[in-house]
Amino acid sequence: MSHNSKYYTKKLKAADGSKCRKLEAFGFKKSFLLPSDETSEIPAVPSPPSVSEFQPCKDDNEPIASVTDHVTNEIQIQSEAVSSESETCNDPDPCVTDNESQSSSSSCQVSDARKFSSLKYENKYPWLYHSAQGYLCKYCELFGGTCVNAREFVNIAVGLGTHPTRKLEKHQSSEKHIFSVERYAQFSAKVNVLDEIKKHSESTKEANRSVLKKLFRCLYFMIRQKWAVTENFESFVRFIAELGVEDLQRHISNSEFTKVTYMSSKIVTQMTTLLSDLIESSLLNSLRTEKFALLADESTDNANRMQLSVMARWNMGGNVNDHYMGLIHLDRARAEDICKSLQSFFVGKNIPIENMRFMAFDGCNTMSGEEKGLQRRMRHLSPLSFYINCRNHKLALCLKHLAKDIPLLAELDKTLLCLWKMFEYSPLKAGVFRVFQETYGLKPMVLIKASMTRWLSHLHACLRVIERYETIVDTLDSLYNDLKEPEIFGVRHILTRKDVVAMMLLLCDVLKPVNILNLCLQSENVNFTNLDQNVQKTIDALHEIKDKYQNNNYQDTEFAKIDTLMNIITERTALGRRVRGAVENLVPQQFLLNTGIPFIFKLTNEIQDAFHSTPLLKAFGALDPRNLPEANDLQNYGNEEYQRLADFYGQPKEDIYNGHTTVVRSDIDIPAVAFNELKVFKPQLLMMRMRGIDSISKVLQAFEADDVLRTCFPRVFKLLCYALLIPCSTAAVERSFSLMNDICTNDRNRLTQKNLDAIMRIAKEGKDRLSDTELEQLVDMEYYEKQLLLCNIDPVSLESLDPSQETKGALLEIGNRTKTIGDELDNICPEDEMVPS
Repeated sequence: MSHNSKYYTKKLKAADGSKCRKLEAFGFKKSFLLPSDETSEIPAVPSPPSVSEFQPCKDDNEPIASVTDHVTNEIQIQSEAVSSESETCNDPDPCVTDNESQSSSSSCQVSDARKFSSLKYENKYPWLYHSAQGYLCKYCELFGGTCVNAREFVNIAVGLGTHPTRKLEKHQSSEKHIFSVERYAQFSAKVNVLDEIKKHSESTKEANRSVLKKLFRCLYFMIRQKWAVTENFESFVRFIAELGVEDLQRHISNSEFTKVTYMSSKIVTQMTTLLSDLIESSLLNSLRTEKFALLADESTDNANRMQLSVMARWNMGGNVNDHYMGLIHLDRARAEDICKSLQSFFVGKNIPIENMRFMAFDGCNTMSGEEKGLQRRMRHLSPLSFYINCRNHKLALCLKHLAKDIPLLAELDKTLLCLWKMFEYSPLKAGVFRVFQETYGLKPMVLIKASMTRWLSHLHACLRVIERYETIVDTLDSLYNDLKEPEIFGVRHILTRKDVVAMMLLLCDVLKPVNILNLCLQSENVNFTNLDQNVQKTIDALHEIKDKYQNNNYQDTEFAKIDTLMNIITERTALGRRVRGAVENLVPQQFLLNTGIPFIFKLTNEIQDAFHSTPLLKAFGALDPRNLPEANDLQNYGNEEYQRLADFYGQPKEDIYNGHTTVVRSDIDIPAVAFNELKVFKPQLLMMRMRGIDSISKVLQAFEADDVLRTCFPRVFKLLCYALLIPCSTAAVERSFSLMNDICTNDRNRLTQKNLDAIMRIAKEGKDRLSDTELEQLVDMEYYEKQLLLCNIDPVSLESLDPSQETKGALLEIGNRTKTIGDELDNICPEDEMVPS
């Protein structure tokens, strides 16, 4: 017998049962037993006794049925053994004697009929299986990778031979086999993320959700403060945790072992995107169903990228405000390229561009061109839209045009700028100026930069120079004596000219009412319908100043300081120059007649021309309750304006540009019905004014609060919304550029376009703090789950996860971003029909 005998099956002999229990122990009669002395003849095996004949032993505890089965099996085994021995010894050897033939059956010569059992090895090694050529390894064959060389058990079948265990153990302990087993385990492991998440306790999930909410709050606070979040977020969170926030302390301590901090730059960027998407989704859901006004302008950020800032103005719950929509990176600033970028922007955000009713740009040819400008191309996409030239830009151009006609004004502007640069970029000169102010017992102040496009700054710059005029002149004298720089001498020479000083005082008086109008145009809640009234107030104030100058009654103006400043100039002029008459003798009254009064007259005409409105825009003023006459004159009031509004918005519009035709339906069904509805609404408007509702915005809020008004006057309600949509200026866009420069600084000029847009949206449109509902939506958002659920921290309890409708809307909005826009752009403006300018 070999050492592998345990894997072989051998014949069962009679001697093998010598140690087994006898049949007598089970109650069989002795007659059923095989006689021990008879070897020549084997009797037939009797059938098992019946149950009635079976008498179990008293000491046996087994049940009768089980004993019967056991006896039956024993008889069958004995029968097979006897028949096998009979066949083996049936033909005895003639050399064997009778005595030898009468010996026990164990001395009979039998053939070796042992058979190899492969099931033993296959059970022990589950990776082993038999093929037609031999044995192979199922794991190495399927998961062993690309096998170029011949390998046993992989692409070469193996025969087990006489020592199979050695071969099998050697293969099982090989590195390639272990690698294949690991890959098989990964493949066969069906891990259900949802089931794994459910294993966590509810308390752990709530704690993790609380941590995520606090992380969102920290990030939101940093963005609102315009801090650099990517490199400072982790330090800020650790600082907040040290103040006693237990959730963050526990999270930071656990992160040292789990290596999951949720504070990496990648996670911070994803969280920033989620915050931006949450804010944007609420804005877009409101905008898609409303008519709106478009505001846009172009500028360059500190990363030297050409950016187009897009703002929209629409009615949101009775409040009409400007909202930031996004930044568009421009490759070229041509009207055609800007128009295509805006189309892609609106289509990508699923905003119907045909809902645009007004658009406001600056006055450059690219934006305001009548033939090929941006406003002409946008009016082709939405024929019911109306172009508004920014009134702030027009007001700045009024003074810029006057600077071309009045050289003294242009010279003053350059002098103010040179004086500011001299002290701004030289710490030495700024220090001398500070010392002279302290010597005079004054609080040290710095000069203000005067910008040609921001005349509000000119007023403050001139007032600061007049307030510190004596110290400025003394500082320039001291600096010139020490440094002998010609620039200092030139600035000092111009600044001590009496006509320049007189022009500075005149400009202060004139810019005060002009800047009031400028600030009114820059306010967020400005109403275009009362713009004419504000312009008229400014013109009246300028006429009042002109009358004071003509009557020599300017004691309460800035020009009254002319005598004091003239004395300062005279005292600081060398005696030789005064004797030679090198210093001009300026007569204030003569200066006002020759320069001041003509300057005011020209400025008044410029403002009137710049703020001239079209008849359609003026017609909206008839809806303002402040313009209503008394009840006796109410019958004929505004009929012409109402008819103009009904005709424009009550008829379909058709626009043809470069051979392409755009047709849109009217906003009001029947012009005659709209006109009659407006006439009927006049008494109602008068009663509103008597109740204290004295502006269009308040009238609109009354409509929003009263369903009866909206039902009775639906066309009036629509026109009231249009009246508030009219933008007076693009000041909101300019403020977005200031925000862009505060975020994308010289130190942070590597912000990507997507991150810059997201941070600007949060900083511009975000509330002061996130509500609990918004935090829950952020944690429940599917995108956040996919990115973070595989980490050790479980942010979301999916057992009770049922996102709200707002969250579903936000997720749907994010999904809509990925839609292709090529086909829709072709439908809006086919390429073969839009010929580039």
